[in-house]
Formats: sequence, C-alpha cells, structure tokens
Amino acid sequence: MTEFRSCATLVALAVALAGCGADTKTGSNGTGITPPAIEPTVVAGTLTGADPLATANLTYDAAVVSVRQDANAGAGTANLRLGMFLEATGSTTGVAPTRLSEASIQSAVRGPVTAVDIPGGRFTVASLLFDVDNNTLFDGIAGIGRLSVGDTVEVFALPVIEARAMLATRVTKVAASPDGRFTIAARIEQSSAIGFVLAGLSVAAPVSVSASPVALAGSRARVTGKLNAAASAISPDHIDLLPEYPPATGTRTEFEGIVIGVDNAGGFRLRTPARDFTVTAIPAGTPLIGAGTRVRLIGRASSADRIEPQFVGVIAPGEAIVYRVTGSVSEFASLASMRVRGEPVDLTTAVITGGSPADIANGKRLSLSGTAGPGFLRVTEAAILP
Repeated sequence: MTEFRSCATLVALAVALAGCGADTKTGSNGTGITPPAIEPTVVAGTLTGADPLATANLTYDAAVVSVRQDANAGAGTANLRLGMFLEATGSTTGVAPTRLSEASIQSAVRGPVTAVDIPGGRFTVASLLFDVDNNTLFDGIAGIGRLSVGDTVEVFALPVIEARAMLATRVTKVAASPDGRFTIAARIEQSSAIGFVLAGLSVAAPVSVSASPVALAGSRARVTGKLNAAASAISPDHIDLLPEYPPATGTRTEFEGIVIGVDNAGGFRLRTPARDFTVTAIPAGTPLIGAGTRVRLIGRASSADRIEPQFVGVIAPGEAIVYRVTGSVSEFASLASMRVRGEPVDLTTAVITGGSPADIANGKRLSLSGTAGPGFLRVTEAAILP
C-alpha cells in the first residue's frame, strides 16, 4: 500500500519585537541602544559551508532548526553536506547570522544512471537530465569521466530553463536499492484526484489515499517506488508532499537560482527548486544578467512570488565557488585521501596552519576551504584546530 504523507505547509513567521518596561529610560535593552528589529527570513541556496551552515557568504545559526531531509523529519544537521540545497525559514537582525527555525533538504533523484555524455558533461537518471560544471561536487566518483550507466547516484541540483533539466551541485554514488526502487522529487506538472505527473512520469495515487489532499500542479512531491521506463510511470510506495516556504510580504529573502528570462523593464524571472519568482529592477552595478545565469540575491518579498532585490550576485561560467567545512577527520589514509565532517578532501596542495601535516590523523579537527575537485574537495587552506 502506498504511504501518502502531506507535509506541505505555508509558513508564516511573525516578527518578534523585544519590548521594554514603562520605566526604562535607556533604550529597549537597557543599554541606551535600541536593538535591531528581528526580521522573518526565507532562505533557498546551495550549501557552500558546513559547521557553520552557509550559502555563499551568508552563515546560519542552526542551533534550534528542525530539519527534514528527503522524507525524514527531525533529521538534524549532522548529515548535511556541501552542495546540498537548503530551503529554510528563520529570522535575522541583519547583524548576527540568520537563525534558522525550519529547514528542508531535498535531493532531486536517487536511482541508477541511464545515460552518460562525458564530452557534453551531462548524464541522465530516469526522466531527468543533469549538467555538471566545475563547481559540481562528486562523492564516491572521481568526476563525470568515471560515471557509468547503472551506477546508483543521489543528485542535488538546481532546475534550469529547459523542462526536466538541472544543474547538478552534488553527485554521490550510493548503494543500489536491492528491490529496484528509486526516489524522485520535483514539481507536479499535472494532477487529478487519482494521480499526478511528476517530471514526465505518471504517478497513480491509489484509492486508499484518494481522500488525502490532492497534489496540486506546481507543488512539489517526493515519490519512492518502482519505475516502468517504457510506460513513463512510477508504481509508488511512498508519496510525500514537500514543505513550501513562500515568503510573506515584507519577508527578507536570501535566494539562489537560475535566471529563466529577462524583461524589458530591467527585472528577471528566477527559478528555484520550489517555485519561480519575479525579481524587479536589478540594482545598479550588477553584472550583466541573461537567461541561464546562476545568481544569488538578497531582497524583500512584495508577494509570495515577487522579490524586490537589494543585491544580486552573479556566479559566472567558470567561476570557482569556494566551499568551507569544519569537522573531525575520518577514514584517514594520506593527505590526499581522508574525510572531514564526512566530506572527501585532498590536502596535498593546501597551505596548512596550526600545526604540521604529520599532526593530521583520524579524530583531529580541521577547518578547510577549497574548490570542487574530481571526487573530492581540493583544499587550498587548512587550519588544524586545538
């Protein structure tokens, strides 16, 4: 029997303002300085930092966040990895890191590779086509050149302009499912009371779940089951409607996505895994933006799908994203082969501070920064921590 869990919620965050007593004469916090207002915030971006969690140059306080990873609620942050896509709500003062309250981390697919185009830098899993670039992180595979048809992978990705095409941000080789099941998460393209279409694949919602909330076109679902490729259909075991975090009017937004169109008024359309947004006039000084450009922006929502930008940053083709991770060493074999906080890393060309290379061993804590390499993080700077 298919298990159908509805987890889609519309999240509205109230602005929490600290009040002061009637006799306070020295400011709302008693220091003579009025503390900054706390703003509700919605986040959507690729993780470029872990411990602390970060997207681009924005770091997050994840001390109290409730995390849903794939279908697992209450997953925590220990298994979050660089290149995964973070969607979250929280609050910020604009001074301290954004404090996350609820977060969702969803891979696009987990299943066997059905085609690989090494010269073209792309591969296919089920109905989804994935492009890779110099910033794609690989774990368990030494880059797309070592990827083979039949390998089972878990892929995190950004949707691009073309339907059912995505830019892979993290590709991890995983064990094949012994029963042939696979998992896919995407926006619903068509829906009815008896089923829906997800990434071009028909999903039947059995009578046993027909009384559940109808999965509406445009919302997102995660489906686990058996794929009938010839029929472009999935026989589902689990269907999860995924959380959505549409920003309320006035909410601060910290987003990453792909530009899918530029309008004559100077704005553009931004695509994220959850939804498309209209972004109004681009701030002065922003690099040239065209369809297909990968951008990060900070702004304020004027509606659930309209953003007034304050800053737009462009990730240019070929530009190397710097990733950062802090944690303990495991699986140490050499400077070229170890893991730090679960990330495969290579320190052979790193500048090492806080000790000598001989000090690095399992259990040692390191703080690293580097760029994507063929199957590992190519570390440029490594600090050995006390």
